[in-house]
Amino acid sequence: MALRVYMQNGEGPWSGIRIGTNGALGNDVLTLNKGDNVTITGLISEPTANSNYQVTRIDSVTQIVVNTTGNSLPDFADVETGTIGFDENGAVEKEQWESVLIRYNNLLVTDENADGPPNNFGEMLVDDGTGDTRVELEDGNHDYGNLSDPTRLYYIRTGSTFDALSGILYYSYGNYKLVPRNDDDFVGFVSDVSGNEKLPDEYELSQNYPNPFNPSTTIRYALPEGGDVTLRIYNLLGQEVKTVLDNVQQSAGIHQVVFDASDLPSGIYFYSFRANNFVQVKKMMLLK
Repeated sequence: MALRVYMQNGEGPWSGIRIGTNGALGNDVLTLNKGDNVTITGLISEPTANSNYQVTRIDSVTQIVVNTTGNSLPDFADVETGTIGFDENGAVEKEQWESVLIRYNNLLVTDENADGPPNNFGEMLVDDGTGDTRVELEDGNHDYGNLSDPTRLYYIRTGSTFDALSGILYYSYGNYKLVPRNDDDFVGFVSDVSGNEKLPDEYELSQNYPNPFNPSTTIRYALPEGGDVTLRIYNLLGQEVKTVLDNVQQSAGIHQVVFDASDLPSGIYFYSFRANNFVQVKKMMLLK
């Protein structure tokens, strides 16, 4: 994830812009802190139409003056999801909110994976009753995600709800999308507990997290249908050193187990996952 820096003058439409890092002062841009009041001199630019990241920015910065520090941030602008929708870059109704702190309220997650299998780029669809729009989950420093990132603490499913989602409006790969910054941008999260949430479309074994680890790590996997699950750990010699699950009957859905390696030496290990006729092996490292 590349660090992005934004500045905003006041509140409302057209009040925000991204600060680019091209030029001699690019590294200085990255040292700015949230709440700094700054004066910046540079060139306004818009990437070409064939770029995947068409966000207006002030770039080739020649001067940065930090006037004051520790200032309060602007309030979020409340925007309807249908206002942003799926229009192409440059649509004025959407473009006016680009790089601005905005907030959606009373949201339903209509699809936890906006791009559909086999793709998953860490984006979901949400709707406040006015229409779907995208929320991008991978670039923020927070604990919320879909199956594209098994390291997140909270897994957002289709059918989940939020009282509010906040962040900065971004544009990439043909879509405007809200990018939450931290856990505070997620308000009133309720996971779908109705039993009607969308089940995984395919078997999937995620990379363990953390990795490297000491002494325990979490292994997450997806089952599109119920069945017997086996999870075994092997060393570099191919010797089985631990059985985590042994033909355990489990239902369709997302599951995770914690593997405790307290009694094993440091080294590279492999975890072998078997469910029905699906088999997959991944590597992990124990560092003590």
